[in-house]
Amino acid sequence: MRQGLLVGAGLALIAGLCAGVPGWGSAIGLVLVGAWLVAARGGREVAVVGPTVLGRALAGVVRAVARPIVTSRAAGMGLVDVSDPAWTALLARVARRLEDGRTVTVLGITTGTHEAGVAVVTADSRGVRLVANLEEERFSRVKHEHRFPAAALAEALRRVDDPSTVEVVGSWDWVAFAVEWAAHVAEGLPRNLPNVLRPADGHIDVASITEAPRRLSGALGRPVRPVVGLRHHDNHAWGAYALSPFMATGEDTLVLVVDGMGDDGAASAWLASGRSMRRLALDTSFVDSLGLLYQAISAGQGGWTPLSSEGRFMGASAWGDRNRLTNRVYRELRGLLVLGANGSVLLNRAAGNWHSDRTEPYVGLAAEALTPPVPVEDRWNPDAVLDPDRVEHAKLTRARLDEAAALQMLFEDALVHLVDHLVRETRASRLVWTGGAALNCVASLHLLESFDTGWFARNLEMDAYLRLWVPPVPADAGVAAGAALQVLREAGGPVEPLKHAFLGGQAPSAADVQRALELPGVASLALGSDVHAIADRLAGLVARGGVLGLFHGAAETGPRALGHRSIVADPTNPDVLALINDRVKRRERIRPLAPMCTRAAAEALFELQPGAADGDYAAYDFMVQCVRAKDVAREKVPAVVHRDGTARLQIVRPDVDPLTFAFLEAMGRHVGVEASVNTSLNVGAPMAYTPEDAVDTLRRARGMHGLVLVGADGQGWLAWLDGTLAGGELEAWVR
Repeated sequence: MRQGLLVGAGLALIAGLCAGVPGWGSAIGLVLVGAWLVAARGGREVAVVGPTVLGRALAGVVRAVARPIVTSRAAGMGLVDVSDPAWTALLARVARRLEDGRTVTVLGITTGTHEAGVAVVTADSRGVRLVANLEEERFSRVKHEHRFPAAALAEALRRVDDPSTVEVVGSWDWVAFAVEWAAHVAEGLPRNLPNVLRPADGHIDVASITEAPRRLSGALGRPVRPVVGLRHHDNHAWGAYALSPFMATGEDTLVLVVDGMGDDGAASAWLASGRSMRRLALDTSFVDSLGLLYQAISAGQGGWTPLSSEGRFMGASAWGDRNRLTNRVYRELRGLLVLGANGSVLLNRAAGNWHSDRTEPYVGLAAEALTPPVPVEDRWNPDAVLDPDRVEHAKLTRARLDEAAALQMLFEDALVHLVDHLVRETRASRLVWTGGAALNCVASLHLLESFDTGWFARNLEMDAYLRLWVPPVPADAGVAAGAALQVLREAGGPVEPLKHAFLGGQAPSAADVQRALELPGVASLALGSDVHAIADRLAGLVARGGVLGLFHGAAETGPRALGHRSIVADPTNPDVLALINDRVKRRERIRPLAPMCTRAAAEALFELQPGAADGDYAAYDFMVQCVRAKDVAREKVPAVVHRDGTARLQIVRPDVDPLTFAFLEAMGRHVGVEASVNTSLNVGAPMAYTPEDAVDTLRRARGMHGLVLVGADGQGWLAWLDGTLAGGELEAWVR
């Protein structure tokens, strides 16, 4: 009885938090006590692949009871969903402005969860433009910031002519999320009890959500109440599709969202054509999330915290046994997932326990297959606590490297299973893949190689192959823009493909650069304003062995530096990988370096996939897809070829980034190949946003020689630190 009362009290608390009415929350909890006692009678919970019949019933009861309560209380806080009349009124206002030929400005906001930020989209006679796409972490300097994006909001509004006309939408449906989280807890009782007191594993900042209407009203100088929250996966999907080269063709295109969790699940799919998108049925349980599966095992076995662990473990997988026939861990771990009918992917609840208690993430076969997880309190977050003087990297033993490879292969199996079902059901050969899991570029390559012409001929008797697009910002830094675009779409406004959405930040002014050059210990040299002269000077220094920051133009949005906030180095030098990992970025040696190349160099060095060829291989412009290196690449650019022979490629275009393109051309003259190492301009902090951030990175990265900074006036400067070994070496080269 004591356990039953604990469950009731816990459910009362979560319902109270979500609904804001403790009395109703207590009622919900007490109703469920008796049902839980029936489930627990006779001993421990029976381990099953999916949820029990009683679990599903309890979840259904919670949904039915909690939804009207949560909807009412959220509306009192100024937060509603699309069922509220406020959504209809918003669309009507936008439609009238469009009919009158006036400019429409829509602001999407993400708050309370990681990658908090804002995006501003305008529509008028000039078409649709992304005016701003800003992450709060670039201002707060807190990685994966989840608090209210006050600084990003202020910066975005400075780019708006008339803030009083701005329409606002949220990138999460918080009503749906609160209801679904309570249902998730109920479905897995008693094992899910720890989630009652730790909603969403601590990644949700409730105050930032409930205060959003008030703070938005203050920023815009008018009442912004209520704020309509749009479905999170819809925002992912529509934002990615609008950026893709497929939208303009009008051809059927699959859109797949896979991440940790959305409002009501963790995987969603649509069939899109032109302006229309039809949602397809997929299993969407939080528990069966592929994103959370990868996060839990990568954090537990890699020794990093979530959101820091996934990309690192993917890099580590190349060092393990990537053979499905010989990797023992993979053979044993396959029972962790059940790949069912209609593309369903189910977590075997007899093996995975992270959805219930992250301190004991594995049970059953998972506990037997994997080495003991690193305790939560011992996991290292290099993006938050990096000490440049003392870094203790996670120790990845041979067993853990094989575990990384096994996890990667298991993830690929599940992804292929999903796509296989969707392609067979729709016969569509175009796929937009987005959500945080789409940052797994190794899996993208696996998709392209799996669904080739042979697969389509054998299975569908079609002369086709998979054509894949991953957007430049697939994770949550892209959903605010997706929410804003949805408003235009639903209001019947112009919706057209957007280009270069990754450059959503601010360019440095000449005054910004000058202030950074006047910081203590900074020496500098003027480089003039000729783009080709600046590029040639930079390439010459890199050819001498220099590792330099390149800082110019609008800041990138998202996880990849694409030439505007980058660290560049000589890809022909095989020692550069160890130099940058050990002395510059101060990170694990398993981490690869990425290449950026001209289009001609990319084709000469790497095997560009036919499925990425749309828009002259535009899929490779954002460093979100992998390619296989040709033999000539292993010989000419060894620093950017990973252990498994792949590379995360970026093709630089002269019309998008003239300076970086000129630098690559100059590299061809200086080192014989139009390519460079490209890694983000940061060390233990978010990517540099201002020139001062760039100088701070230079101070942290003791093996980095200097910076090339170019202001909005076109004037370039070379900067270095006086009195340092690297700075002295650069100064000698300059002399």
